[in-house]
Amino acid sequence: MGLGQSHHKYDVIEYEFLYLPTRPILTKKTLLVARSILLNHHLLHTTFPTEFSIKKIAFKILKYPLQQKDLRKVLNQANKTLHSADLINVANNDDKSMLISYGFSSQKIIVQQYGLHKERQVSLSNTHNNWLEDKIITFIGTFDYRKGCIDIANCFKLIKESHPEVKLRLIGVKGMFQTQEAIYRFFHQSIQESVEIILRFDPGELERYISDSYMAIFPSYLESFGFSVLEQMAARIPVVSYNCPGPGSINIKECLIEVGDSKSFAKRCLEILSNENLRKQLGEKSYHKSLQFFWPDTVKGTLQLYEEMIS
Repeated sequence: MGLGQSHHKYDVIEYEFLYLPTRPILTKKTLLVARSILLNHHLLHTTFPTEFSIKKIAFKILKYPLQQKDLRKVLNQANKTLHSADLINVANNDDKSMLISYGFSSQKIIVQQYGLHKERQVSLSNTHNNWLEDKIITFIGTFDYRKGCIDIANCFKLIKESHPEVKLRLIGVKGMFQTQEAIYRFFHQSIQESVEIILRFDPGELERYISDSYMAIFPSYLESFGFSVLEQMAARIPVVSYNCPGPGSINIKECLIEVGDSKSFAKRCLEILSNENLRKQLGEKSYHKSLQFFWPDTVKGTLQLYEEMIS
């Protein structure tokens, strides 16, 4: 049975914003909410660094107009479906601002950020956080261009020059690159032995992978929220990230770097690695900031808003 035949059973229908049924097939009593998982509109205004080679540059020059054309086609369809929605639910203020720039009313857009359950907050806050003499930097997320894989490799190279004892642990990185060998090639051979690659992991066991983390990095260029940033903040681990959509709304200002400024990113990492008191202060401040993102409060607020709209 299609949605057009069964929509009358529901007061609220939420869907990923790219795939929305048109309004005419649904009764006006049904509240349609478009939810953005990753707002594609940002992609027209965001450039990710990629591998450098004459072949790849030539391919990018030739392929770029086609990619932009395809993206605009997707966005045109998305905009049509978003206009059919009663509400648009996004997870950060940058998404809201972007949609407003495309002509959507601010009254139609709600910002409902994600968060952690109490049990998860407690578990992460109790993570045994005694770092080793060989300080470990953690990164959680797929290893790809959008998440700053080039910046990760370049930053770690700079760090190793002044802190040869530091190690890097990449957690849950399988995605665009499927093997450890494919990921290791981003790192100079002289520092590969200092890079630990965990392709996949059980999210329920995250604590054991970050229990000895001195600090974390997350140079992503675009997110919807950034759960891995929040989880490590909850474990009192300072996370240096770009001030991009998602992490820019979560992270403490002392750990936010202008998007794409890889040199300042590495500099901030070096400052934290060289100052344990600063690391502790930022870790504690990150922990207290993470408590603001409480999932039950988000759910309660969302349901209350939906009920008001329905009534």
